[in-house]
Amino acid sequence: MQCRPNCHGKIKGENVNTNKNAFKCGNFEPKPDCKVSVEHQRHPIEYPNNLKAPEYHELYVGSAIHPALIKRNFFHIEGESVYDYLFISDKIPRKNAGRVTDPYIKMYQHLLLGGTWIQSLDPLNNWLPMEWGRIKPNFPRIDWQKGKPVKYESPPKTANRVTYFDIPNCILNLIARRYNIPSVTEVLFAKRGQKLHIKSRRKNALYAANFRNSLSYAQSSSLLALCRKDILNPLMFWLWVKQHKLNFIDSHQKDIQLTFWEWVKQHPEIPIILCEGEKKAACLLSLGFVAIALPGIWNGRVGQQDFDERLHPDLVPMALSGRKFIIFFDHETSSKTRWLVFQATVRTAKAIESAGSECEVALLPGPEKGVDDFVVSRGVNANALLTAIIDDAKSLKDYQRSYRAKKWGLSKYKPDVTVNVLYLSEALCIPELEEKCLRVPELYELEKEQLFTPSIKGHPPNKESTDSGGVDSS
Repeated sequence: MQCRPNCHGKIKGENVNTNKNAFKCGNFEPKPDCKVSVEHQRHPIEYPNNLKAPEYHELYVGSAIHPALIKRNFFHIEGESVYDYLFISDKIPRKNAGRVTDPYIKMYQHLLLGGTWIQSLDPLNNWLPMEWGRIKPNFPRIDWQKGKPVKYESPPKTANRVTYFDIPNCILNLIARRYNIPSVTEVLFAKRGQKLHIKSRRKNALYAANFRNSLSYAQSSSLLALCRKDILNPLMFWLWVKQHKLNFIDSHQKDIQLTFWEWVKQHPEIPIILCEGEKKAACLLSLGFVAIALPGIWNGRVGQQDFDERLHPDLVPMALSGRKFIIFFDHETSSKTRWLVFQATVRTAKAIESAGSECEVALLPGPEKGVDDFVVSRGVNANALLTAIIDDAKSLKDYQRSYRAKKWGLSKYKPDVTVNVLYLSEALCIPELEEKCLRVPELYELEKEQLFTPSIKGHPPNKESTDSGGVDSS
């Protein structure tokens, strides 16, 4: 089995915008009269994690993702190193030398041109970076059975996982303000300070031993010798000792610091949104919603229906009593796709409820397909509109009723004209039918046909008559 590298490449730098109001929801359209200066041409912008300009533009402008989220979770990879990220399963057939067989190499050779690697944290391994992830290729291959390009590539022969993003502090504070939770930074530092305060007051033997070991004997002895020879001021020596002790305490604070997802676990009043696709989840997080990305609409649950169907193991740590999940899938127009989304939503919701949590379903009004497209197209009003949509999420029973209430047949066709009148002739005028109706023999009582009577010349409508289907009631 080939080993993956421990890091994703050196971060060259971040595209820093000095404008404080540069990142506002929906305000991503570049100015048409914007010109690139000569200095930018000589020194091109270096995007974080070696991302290319089109990749960064797709994330930042096309999906409204916060730059801090991009810096922590999206990486550019290319060349044969892509295989180290994909071929992580022992079930992949290999040659005697350990190399993957040629069919797999040819299947994924389009990834040599590069793509965006999306990293995730592992909820089953103390929130460390997960080995599993997905690649969004710059030049996707075509799935000839479906006739569509494969937008994302997952490691073959490996069970799909759920994507938990690495959340920066700015997003964490945004989420805390949305759900009226006290300042997160103060809370986390208070908890760490409380533990360290108790530890420092006891001054037990273990702490003293660790502190003495942390001080380099060679450094302390050399500095003491300089103090005795009046070369070094003793005050400088004790300042050095104090700074060394503070650094030692800071290192312990980092070890016991709570992660974002552990903090979310401690607050079950915060709802968690499940959506299909990493870019959509990152867009929701950028607006202050807690979102988890599913690789597909069916990947929120595992097992077979009516046999051993249950919640995905990666979602179990978050499925606490009192927690509310909100399923927020794409807006679909095809009746076949809508039926598949309905089935996946209901079965995922039942798996969530069986795990002890609540579940609701939020629906996009359209015509945008994904929530990231909705945010970008709606501009500055996207945050308020999206908040209203999520607040109006339906319960599972209401969602099932609303889907079943829709009629089949002509309902899948979009109407050209929508009217709400007793007779169609009050709203429509069809000249061709008028000419045909004028040629009807006189024996045929045209006054009884209420559909076209008001719009036919020479035959005023009879308000006292009723629609009898062309048959005289007398």
